Amino acid sequence: MRRRWLSVVILLLAASFLLSPDRGVLAAPPDTGRRLVLVTNRLSNVVALSATESRKLFLGIPIEQGSNLLLPLRNQTDPVLYEVFLQKAMFMSAPMYERTLLTRLLRTKGTRPQIYETEKDLLQTLLTDPNAVTFMWADRAESIPDLRIVVELWHE
Repeated sequence: MRRRWLSVVILLLAASFLLSPDRGVLAAPPDTGRRLVLVTNRLSNVVALSATESRKLFLGIPIEQGSNLLLPLRNQTDPVLYEVFLQKAMFMSAPMYERTLLTRLLRTKGTRPQIYETEKDLLQTLLTDPNAVTFMWADRAESIPDLRIVVELWHE
């Protein structure tokens, strides 16, 4: 009898802990604000891409919208950003991405997406070519008035 009573008390305590508003299954996860987005020039006609189209684009497969051929720009200004892009949007490690990209480019005679290691050069190309798209953190994209978020690729 005493053992059953102890089990009921433990069960009730566990349930109250899990259902409390600041903890457990009913609590909303904290919003950390880390979102990876695909961006383009504010004046561009680029519309939202599906996750598959985004992956294809950064693997060197031409993606057209209307009569415009999209130009992917590889943003390597931030190592963490680039790693998150590879893992969460491309679903690959860096070596696997490079191998897959090289293999695809050799087969199709396509072009490798250009790499940008400085934000100044990346933004200059992004703002001058209306078909250019790249990925960056949402908070950074929102702080640049001449950019437009096309689609969210990933969020924490």
